[in-house]
Amino acid sequence: MTERMRKAVWRRVGVVAACGVIFVLSGCASIVSGASQDVVVRTSPENARVTVYDSAQMVVLNATTPTRVTLDRGDGFFRGARYRIEIEKDGYRPHSVSITSSINAGWYLLGNIVVGGWIGWLIVDPITGAMWTLRPDTVSTELAEAVGAKPSDGEIFVVLRSAVSDETFAALPLERVQ
Repeated sequence: MTERMRKAVWRRVGVVAACGVIFVLSGCASIVSGASQDVVVRTSPENARVTVYDSAQMVVLNATTPTRVTLDRGDGFFRGARYRIEIEKDGYRPHSVSITSSINAGWYLLGNIVVGGWIGWLIVDPITGAMWTLRPDTVSTELAEAVGAKPSDGEIFVVLRSAVSDETFAALPLERVQ
């Protein structure tokens, strides 16, 4: 074997070894699922305002329906993310949805037995958040009209006159102020 051939063989061995190390040090859920997940938000009627809050009540995103939001799966080492989605549209009651996380049993638990090993199980997937799955992954809601809603004691509804028809306005149980 010539010196040139020997170098080529060792170069290939080095590449294969490097790929093997990267493969072994990676978590299975991190490879397959990733650190973030898309959540689809749809409303009827469309064009509602969507505000996503994280567990610290910080605004993560503002959008308009229909939309697809990308959220981090994890919220720290071995801690799944939690979100609250507020949906609002003028003339409709606000709607709130909680997004929670649960362990991605397939890729995190079983996949790391086969691929990632202890490092994937205890370090890579928990750090990236890939060990978690967000639920629900689709939010679809029909917004209820706010006009004509009966306030409970201590509540006041303010309705812009221009936002309702004459017929609806006349039917509202309101005290009119001149």
